Amino acid sequence: MHHEPFCVPPRHFCIVQPEPGRVVALYTYDPHAVFRERGCEVRFDLQAELENNAGTLFRGLFRDPCGGSAYDRTGHRLFGPTPRDLDRFPVEVTADATIVDTRTLICGERQLVDAAYGCQRAPAGD
Repeated sequence: MHHEPFCVPPRHFCIVQPEPGRVVALYTYDPHAVFRERGCEVRFDLQAELENNAGTLFRGLFRDPCGGSAYDRTGHRLFGPTPRDLDRFPVEVTADATIVDTRTLICGERQLVDAAYGCQRAPAGD
């Protein structure tokens, strides 16, 4: 069973649960330098589907409307020009709240070479 992402558009993140007991806050700006510079935000689309080369079908995707990149519901890069998985913020879960530290950006895992562009915030964003 998949939990749907809980997105907070004004703060540019979505909370996802990649596995039971683990919570991640994904930064919703595309990691690709050009698209991040333009302020392109990925959005979760419950109806979107993508089949990879191994024949695995992914349902419910984060999609970048500018470059066409696609990510699974945990933020892993599936397709497109983006250099890596979605960046994220640290999360602390207490008995009363889920606290997202939007001051600290953690780079997504790199899957393609992107030496000229590090893990930076979108200029038009937060």
